[in-house]
Amino acid sequence: MRNIRALATTIAMATGLLVFGSCGGSSKRTADLLYDVRAYNEGIRWQKFPQSAVRILPAARDHFLDVREDLEEDLRVDEYEITRMKVTGKDKGKARVQVKWTWHMDSKGIVHMTTTSQKWKRFGKRWMMLQEFRVRGEEMPGVEEEPEEELDSEGNPESGDPVADEEMDSEVISQLKVSATRLANQRRSQ
Repeated sequence: MRNIRALATTIAMATGLLVFGSCGGSSKRTADLLYDVRAYNEGIRWQKFPQSAVRILPAARDHFLDVREDLEEDLRVDEYEITRMKVTGKDKGKARVQVKWTWHMDSKGIVHMTTTSQKWKRFGKRWMMLQEFRVRGEEMPGVEEEPEEELDSEGNPESGDPVADEEMDSEVISQLKVSATRLANQRRSQ
């Protein structure tokens, strides 16, 4: 039954991409977003944390991996469902994604449901998750509580200053290029 629901959700989202993404660049961006959102959440679901980590900002990766590795012996994600995805911004370079998680701790065996909101932003050709926080349900280990104010990609309150945002974007893009180069070099040496 769960597989049927997951398949139906994927088909509905793909249909939505075809219907609402009739503009060439826009549909490609939305398809890229869906790919990165699913890859991030699948990484969490199956404890493939490096797969998720490449979809968050380089400066936050070590902390993310430390937290997830501390939880991997006890936290089990039974399933997740992407319930909403809204692309925003003048250039359609920002997105909000809502995810419903079903999870339990092996040490307790009680199943919980938590809904989180994920804030995504496009940097060049890549979508990166900037922030995830709980909006409903039980507190979930490894997930922040809802912040009192909006945070930018460095975890600071948003400035609303487009010049500062553009400078930050170019810095993040250069960090992503360095990270991609490191990953490529690691793969070649293996």
